[in-house]
Amino acid sequence: MISGLLAAMAMGFFGARVAVAAPQVLVLNPGNTEARLHARSALTDIDDSFAGVSGRLQYDLDRQTCHVNLTMDVGSLKVGSAVMKQVMLSGIMLDSDAHPTMRYVGECRPRIVGGEVHSQLVGTLTMRGEGASCHV
Repeated sequence: MISGLLAAMAMGFFGARVAVAAPQVLVLNPGNTEARLHARSALTDIDDSFAGVSGRLQYDLDRQTCHVNLTMDVGSLKVGSAVMKQVMLSGIMLDSDAHPTMRYVGECRPRIVGGEVHSQLVGTLTMRGEGASCHV
């Protein structure tokens, strides 16, 4: 609202056209996106990433909002050893045969912290066909 008011004032006072940023889309891929998995168990902690990711990030800088839709190829999980990868992809963990992908869908929500605008990512992570709410 303030940016629109400032743009109107600039046009009125200076007769100039003020450019307003349009929403942008970024195609997400392994070259520009990293999806990490952190899991803790009684035996060990897992902190690894997925090599196969794809999706879209649509954002509007003027409104400080975004929408993200990210798919992770479960079979592309990079872990330290072949044995650990086999366990992680098995039916007792990620079950990559029955659920070959994980998906995150979320929205950026602006919030004021210490007088500055910060964005919080709020959405749903779907693993093994079950969705869970996530806040970043």
